[in-house]
Amino acid sequence: MDFDVIVIGSGFGGAITSCRLAEKGKRVLVLERGKKWDRTTYPRGPEDEWIWSHVDPAQYHGWTDLRRFNGMAVIAGAGVGGGSLIYANVSAIPPQSVFASGWPPEITFIGLQPYYATVADVLDIHEVPENQWSPRVHLMKDAADHLGQSQRFRPAELAVSFDNNLVYDFDTEPLSPAAWAALNAGTSASRQTVSTARRRIAQP
Repeated sequence: MDFDVIVIGSGFGGAITSCRLAEKGKRVLVLERGKKWDRTTYPRGPEDEWIWSHVDPAQYHGWTDLRRFNGMAVIAGAGVGGGSLIYANVSAIPPQSVFASGWPPEITFIGLQPYYATVADVLDIHEVPENQWSPRVHLMKDAADHLGQSQRFRPAELAVSFDNNLVYDFDTEPLSPAAWAALNAGTSASRQTVSTARRRIAQP
């Protein structure tokens, strides 16, 4: 099969480029070095696949590619989605002052607003609901208020769908993945596993 365009990489740049070209009727082939991840294969524990190595990808084929240079270290994503796998979902718009210098005159804060709006719509950007702020967020807000810098504090804008009715108990340490799996199973044995996990958490 012939293609009009071959895009190397499926990260933010590659994915968006591929999408827009396909919308215009182009036949697009996307080449990606990493595998496709989903909620069942995401690395979670220390023994899981985290690291990608371009030297030995057969052995190290996780989703985090760390490259070291003189004076700089870069963490890149390896997998379908590229850097979007590891960017922590933060989608903040820079202040207008950022564009005061160092940018070509054609790139302006005002000119980028329609594109920021498109990103917010596609990624479904939301602020973290106030009832789900962690104690650290509350401390940051209190510090800003005490310093007279309340206007500089704002909740993070994330590409995350929140349940506004969900309330976290920040006084209880989260259960391990095994305990959550047992809890979801709903059997008496699973409840015993959760009970044991909670006792372990409570121990000093």
